[in-house]
Amino acid sequence: MKNRGGGENMVDDPSGSVSEVAKTANKAVRDTAQRYLSAAGMRIDLEDVEQRIRDRAFLSLGLAAGAGFALGGGLGTRLGAVLLAVFGRAAARQVATNVGRQVFQGAR
Repeated sequence: MKNRGGGENMVDDPSGSVSEVAKTANKAVRDTAQRYLSAAGMRIDLEDVEQRIRDRAFLSLGLAAGAGFALGGGLGTRLGAVLLAVFGRAAARQVATNVGRQVFQGAR
């Protein structure tokens, strides 16, 4: 591409600089969050949390969606009541099964 002066108009490839800016912003956000957590007396390794979320992306997405639904007032609707009944029963069954296994293993 030529400009009016006859020279080449160089357009930098922004992908490298955008990547660096994103990395810098990510580090700044993580460091700030870590400082606030430390000030509150909470010892949480944010890099470990991020890795766990990446390792179990669908589970993390489901938990986030469920929390958003509950906090957003979705449990007060008919759909919320139905979902709570269905998933509540499944959760109760799973908890009972796990407790039963632990009691059985402890009795051996």
